[in-house]
Amino acid sequence: MKLTRKLVLARAKASDLDSVKKLNCWCISIFVEIPNIEVLTLSANQISSLEHISSCRHLSELYLRRNSIASLSELKHLQQLSRLKVLWLAENPCCDAEPHRYRMTVIRNLPGLHKLDNQGEHIHHTKAVLSRWGIFVAIANNTLYGSQLYISLLCQKSLGY
Repeated sequence: MKLTRKLVLARAKASDLDSVKKLNCWCISIFVEIPNIEVLTLSANQISSLEHISSCRHLSELYLRRNSIASLSELKHLQQLSRLKVLWLAENPCCDAEPHRYRMTVIRNLPGLHKLDNQGEHIHHTKAVLSRWGIFVAIANNTLYGSQLYISLLCQKSLGY
């Protein structure tokens, strides 16, 4: 089934696309036409690109679990979404290989997030530690090192080891 304007309006119980604020659906190309959407649930849809979501400037919550997002470079499409506070990206190929690299990359690219993969406290703690100690995430051969390593090294440095 193709997601059409008529179907979106019916599912959202809205009279026009500008008034749609929350939508649980399975296709993302229509979002170019729905700029005022605030909450979007797109879990388990085999989505591989976030390009169409970049026009949703009012988006505050985005649920993308169990899709086919293979690269963290897709985060570039979310960087201009200043209202985005909640992102659930777990269970995508881009999250599996190195969990620390994944979390640090997301936090670095989307600093306004309050909750990542249903773990708000971890984001706040990581941001606080990074801010308090003035840590800059180093990049070596395009590979980020885990946050625990940085915190450990920082603590050793501050204690004079």
